[in-house]
Amino acid sequence: MQPTFSFFQLIFLLSAVQGFILSGLILRKKSGKAGTWFLGSFILAFALASLKIVLQETIPDFRYKFPVPLLYQFAFGPLFYLYVKSSLHTGFRFTAKVGWHFLPVLLLDVVPFAIYFSLGPGAYLRQVYGAIFFTNCLAFISLTAYCGSAWRLVVRYKKQLNKSEISGRATVLQWLNQICIAAGLICFAWLSYLLLVLTGSYKYFIDTMLPYYPVYVVIGAGIYWIGIKGYFQPHIDLISLPVPEKKILFAPDVLEEKKAGLLAAMRQHRYYCDEKITVQTLAGQLNLPHKDLSYLINTGFGLNFNDFINQLRVEDMKKRLLDPKQRKYSVMGLATEVGFNSKPSFYRAFKKFTGQTPTEYLKKHLQATDPEE
Repeated sequence: MQPTFSFFQLIFLLSAVQGFILSGLILRKKSGKAGTWFLGSFILAFALASLKIVLQETIPDFRYKFPVPLLYQFAFGPLFYLYVKSSLHTGFRFTAKVGWHFLPVLLLDVVPFAIYFSLGPGAYLRQVYGAIFFTNCLAFISLTAYCGSAWRLVVRYKKQLNKSEISGRATVLQWLNQICIAAGLICFAWLSYLLLVLTGSYKYFIDTMLPYYPVYVVIGAGIYWIGIKGYFQPHIDLISLPVPEKKILFAPDVLEEKKAGLLAAMRQHRYYCDEKITVQTLAGQLNLPHKDLSYLINTGFGLNFNDFINQLRVEDMKKRLLDPKQRKYSVMGLATEVGFNSKPSFYRAFKKFTGQTPTEYLKKHLQATDPEE
């Protein structure tokens, strides 16, 4: 006898198929970035949950015939949070410490399933059926807490950036704002389902649909929107976008001459020490057209404007750290003088261009000049 599918079950089946395809497309991208793995796994976890609903509602005693858990609801929150975190910090890597986020998946998704499976149908209905709703509540709290933490990461990150840095990462920040809002709507939909069950309101339409049907549709739409939009986010290298051919503004010899002139002017007048400097204000100070300056920095130095300025600041900062006359000043005092307006942005830039923290850099060079230390 072939199983029959209701309207909602067909939707969930299509969602599962779509999720497997989408997660596969994301996971197969060899971007080398953790965000790829977290986003793909986030979509895969929901695809498995959608498939579980269809199978358990169309195959009698399915959960006792299939000894592999399909629901990993405690993975939703960590995967979403770590995706946001890895998008903000490009050097983010999966470590043993990060793995602790997934301990609840083992304790509350995998272990209970093994217990349910070993008890058998009769004992399951009598002893642990009520525990399912309780774990659903815990999973909702987990997802909400992680979504809130992800939102705080984005807000805190924006506060650490100056105006020029925010402009340089506008695409990333806009995307992360959007998915945090989508995650908030998912949490609201999940809360609606829990309230329907707690208040008994689901009984008014139990004859036509199960209480989690419409809620699951909303959650699915939100999660797949995140997946589809996330697939086309070039900042995490999930796709290779065609690079438009650049117009050549300067011949190679002229470009080298202008690069040398720009560096000389920057070091002489120390324009980079202005913490509010932008490409527009610098172009005005140098009496250059805005597009010429952008071309000179992007093509000549292979850097964006923020990195170009920060590289000069770090270069100046390295000299100050090694100057004995400057030792009486604090590191952040010196960093402020070269144009950094916050400790996180300074440390992030310094490590990017030196591979070391200021303390490590100073210690290494002091030992090099005084081998006996």
